[in-house]
Amino acid sequence: MFAAELSMATAETGDEDDLNSQRSHSPDGNRPNFSELRIVLLGNSWAERSSVGNFILGKTVYKPDEQVQCCLPAKEKLKEKEILFINTPDLLHPDISEDKLRQLKDHCVMLSDPGPHLFLLVLQPEEFTEQHKLRLEFFLKLFSDRSFHHSLVLISTFREKSSGLVGKYLQHPLIGQMIRKCNKWLLWQKNVRHLELFTMMDLIVKENDGNHVKPMDATFYSQKTYESLKQGEVGNAGWYPVLGLKSIMDSAKGIMGWAKPTYTPVGSTVNQLPLRIVLLGKSENKKSRLSHFITGDGGLHGQKLIKRCIASCGEWRGRSVTVVRTPDIFSWPEQTVRAEMKRCTNLCFPGPNVLLLLVKPSEFNTSNKTK
Repeated sequence: MFAAELSMATAETGDEDDLNSQRSHSPDGNRPNFSELRIVLLGNSWAERSSVGNFILGKTVYKPDEQVQCCLPAKEKLKEKEILFINTPDLLHPDISEDKLRQLKDHCVMLSDPGPHLFLLVLQPEEFTEQHKLRLEFFLKLFSDRSFHHSLVLISTFREKSSGLVGKYLQHPLIGQMIRKCNKWLLWQKNVRHLELFTMMDLIVKENDGNHVKPMDATFYSQKTYESLKQGEVGNAGWYPVLGLKSIMDSAKGIMGWAKPTYTPVGSTVNQLPLRIVLLGKSENKKSRLSHFITGDGGLHGQKLIKRCIASCGEWRGRSVTVVRTPDIFSWPEQTVRAEMKRCTNLCFPGPNVLLLLVKPSEFNTSNKTK
């Protein structure tokens, strides 16, 4: 569990009076009075973002050593408040293209529908570069020009707290610019209380009149695109050793017809929603190749043996798609399988549209069938 003590400030003053002022926005020290809070975690370290999310949720939901290529949601009810966290992959990695950033933004929009209230920017001054800053600004602007008004900078530093640290980070050539853009920041160290963090988040929400970010240019798809995908118009994929991809998608048509999600984002219809596919099977190589083929991610995951589910996202004929690749669960005990399938569902929240079982008939025995 990540523990921290907060030193609060605004970009203009940076003095201790700001903390008292911010607390006054939450009467009698109570937590914010809105019933739902949708938060997106951004930054240059998955481990640090996961620690922040786990701390606020009060339990370990995100694993610091997770392999995630898609936005990962988690929901918890804290004292009559629904908290929805969306932890993002390492968007600041230099190998992630602009198109990939846009796809991840669309996935984030779908998960946070109708839009996030807050962006928590978890930054480490020692590792924050000009490229990180530009990519972070680009991603925020993909949502809205007002994203910075909904953002809180969390400065996570390896160093101990010392006098003059507030002014030091305001003067940091890159962190200082992010602080001035967002106008709200916290120094993240040790022994934090939930109340102080929620007080600051409450302040930001109230300054925005309780409104969420209204994403611009959200990617929704046409009826024609959906129907062409349902009809299996995906070209030949005869290279696949078990079934051609066209045959797989044809076989999935019936599933896609009834496995509808239980909610529809504002401004979209059921037929415009992204696809969420889960791959099951024993062969890591086959699952990996099919995942890369569907998402067009260029093989970012590699084909090594995995021990936990891995999610990736991309685009299929203009339609957003999330693919979750499962490990070889056929030798696992039932309880372990159930736990991993629950995690699998979280990776493609609120659940898969399609389950693809990749099997080799000569190796598929009764025990595998039971699993």
